[in-house]
Amino acid sequence: MKKMRFQRKDANKKLRIGSSWRRPKGLHNKRRLQKSGHAKIVKPGFKKAVGLGKETVSVSNTKDLQDLNPKKHELNILKVSKKKKLEIISEAKKKGFGFVNFNPDRYEENTKKQAELAKELKKKKQKKKESREKKESEKKPDEKDEEDKKSTEAKTKKNDESTKKAEGKDDEVAKKKKEQEELKKKTEKEVEKILTKK
Repeated sequence: MKKMRFQRKDANKKLRIGSSWRRPKGLHNKRRLQKSGHAKIVKPGFKKAVGLGKETVSVSNTKDLQDLNPKKHELNILKVSKKKKLEIISEAKKKGFGFVNFNPDRYEENTKKQAELAKELKKKKQKKKESREKKESEKKPDEKDEEDKKSTEAKTKKNDESTKKAEGKDDEVAKKKKEQEELKKKTEKEVEKILTKK
């Protein structure tokens, strides 16, 4: 890949602006927004591949290594799961392949450390669970009964309060209905009196 040359924006238009790279910071700057048709910004992806001077071949399986020659080819592992990556590394090491921009020994060490940490976390969780279960089993039956009684009493109190509230509301509604009926009767009697007088 050809090495990219990044020039400062408008360096070709104005003499006072040098050609050395400066990151564009303008709010509406098209280069900063990476619009099509404008020059590209400096990114780590433009770095030149540090190879061994051999032909690079991208690999995603152990089967891809069968037709390759370690004297002519160097490997570039594609996006693969950890398990597959480790399999490819182990086979490539046996055959004597080199890797582009990748350190297989460091990767293996890191994966081992991660696996150990995961195991330790699992053990800690199991220990916590066991300790909780032991505490629950060590509790006396009288204490458990008392806790159950307290919880049931609290529930019954809540239910009683809710029923009382509902009953009170019903009484209020019945009173209102009676008052309305009495008013209706009074008004009807008054109307009848007025009509008889006429």
